[in-house]
Amino acid sequence: LYIDNSSIDPTDAAYATLINKLNSMSWWLYPEGNSGTPITFSGSELTINNTTFTAKDSSGEDSVDWMTNYFVSQSYTPNPSIDGLFMDNMFWEPTVSGDWNLSGVDTPNTSAQAGTWLREGYAEYLTKVRDLMPGKLQLANIATWGQPQAVFPELQGKLDGGVMEGLIGASYSIESYGGWQAMMTWYAKSMAALDSNQLGIFGQEGSPTDYQSMRYGLASCLMGNAYYNFSNSASEYYGVNWFDEFNVNLGQATSPPPTAAWQNGVWRRDFQNGIALVNPKGNGPQTVKLETSYVKIKGTQAPTVNDGSTVTSVTLQDRDGIILLRQNPISAPKPPTNLTAQ
Repeated sequence: LYIDNSSIDPTDAAYATLINKLNSMSWWLYPEGNSGTPITFSGSELTINNTTFTAKDSSGEDSVDWMTNYFVSQSYTPNPSIDGLFMDNMFWEPTVSGDWNLSGVDTPNTSAQAGTWLREGYAEYLTKVRDLMPGKLQLANIATWGQPQAVFPELQGKLDGGVMEGLIGASYSIESYGGWQAMMTWYAKSMAALDSNQLGIFGQEGSPTDYQSMRYGLASCLMGNAYYNFSNSASEYYGVNWFDEFNVNLGQATSPPPTAAWQNGVWRRDFQNGIALVNPKGNGPQTVKLETSYVKIKGTQAPTVNDGSTVTSVTLQDRDGIILLRQNPISAPKPPTNLTAQ
């Protein structure tokens, strides 16, 4: 279930209890101290000071402690079967400047100090929420964790998973301005920061009828171990966009995430039931030869590409990808039996 302790619209009646607490304790982020006009986060939302510097209430709770208890009581307590919580905007540094440590000074959001203070607040949240919800998954929006300059030791290995929002397709996407390899480095860095559950989600935005871009994004995602999400740019996260490729069972990966191109600048990863190929942006159209015959999936959305034919070579356009199926799937190794542990 979705939660957010970084910002809120102060007129949102659904969160009246939370907003009243923020007002009474002055837990908003201000330019100086804990009074005046709170700093805008975006749109109509105001920024919450979600650090450990905030004043403690009569129960000895700072803003992070209180909000964690609040979200757990609202989301988990009445719904104990939920898988866990998703915290939005768990960025490695603040997006706005303010007096985060209540020193009377407006600290730039890009300063190392502000980043440390914010991450310490999130680390406190994660410690507390795991105590309150043992065994439940904790995911977050980790859109900025892959930035080259990102350093976040307080959060390393603390999340089960996270959304790498808009890796492809948005104006702010790293792939848009930095290229494919920069995006893949960002992707790998974000995944490496998660715990062993590795519930990363590779986010792409675009038109649901731009099948080439979708194949490019999906195949790029398959070069690593994240799940894949496609969001319609027109409606963002509303609704489900389904593609022919989603009906294909590739099975488990039989090779690790690749570290170099396979052929003609095209990247490849092998799976039990097929392979995924991706041709990075800027590589130009490329034809690659296959070591054996593969079968294209049979689909209706892009029938000139996914026509079900058997091929020994394929041509990929620039910024394109494809899934091909094996004629003879690779059997997964069977687990050992009759073992005795001592």
